[in-house]
Amino acid sequence: MFNIKKIISLISLVVAIPVTISTAQAEYDVEFGGSYNCDKVSHGKLRWEPTKKTYFYTFENQVYNNSEAHKIYGYRFIFDEQGDFNDEENPDFKPTSWIMNKSTVVKKGDKGVWLKATKEYPIINKPLVRKKNNLKTIYEMQYLNKTNGYKNGNWITKSSIDNLQKHYTCKYYEVTWCGDGIVDNYKDASGEQISETCDPQDPNKLNWGNNGCSLSCKPIN
Repeated sequence: MFNIKKIISLISLVVAIPVTISTAQAEYDVEFGGSYNCDKVSHGKLRWEPTKKTYFYTFENQVYNNSEAHKIYGYRFIFDEQGDFNDEENPDFKPTSWIMNKSTVVKKGDKGVWLKATKEYPIINKPLVRKKNNLKTIYEMQYLNKTNGYKNGNWITKSSIDNLQKHYTCKYYEVTWCGDGIVDNYKDASGEQISETCDPQDPNKLNWGNNGCSLSCKPIN
């Protein structure tokens, strides 16, 4: 498994040799082979906890097709942290059984997780500063629509592809913790409810007790 922090840019290789999804391997680099525009953007929150527990997250990418059928031929991704939050290598990604059982063909109306991290990601360390993009995952889908990819009753093969279409899904994650100065009340990326009564670094001192707010975000009376 590659550590994304140590990968040397492979722009020429990535452009010249599209990755075939059947290999269940992703080829990727820090610069992602050049520029890209996000076709879809979403945001989420992750949690760091100094005393209660470690929060674990599994990253994934979902596809929903509301147009003509298309076939996925490959993928790449960025997994970029503003710090080493998990104390280990970043997760790799591979296609799910859902998409492989469909022979990577997504028909109109199909919706499901097609790409998923191979392991959970623990938040062991917090960032220096809480930001909307403390961690980002960007997924590139390489595909062809039925109009230009389905010939003579069959999807064309990788060797005959001259111009794959590409779709970019960008997901940005904010890491929160008790003591970051914001009183949090939200559901994190795994759906767990995160609730604070107060925050010891909150400049507005919301819901503080007579003696302040504790490091577990409870008022001190």
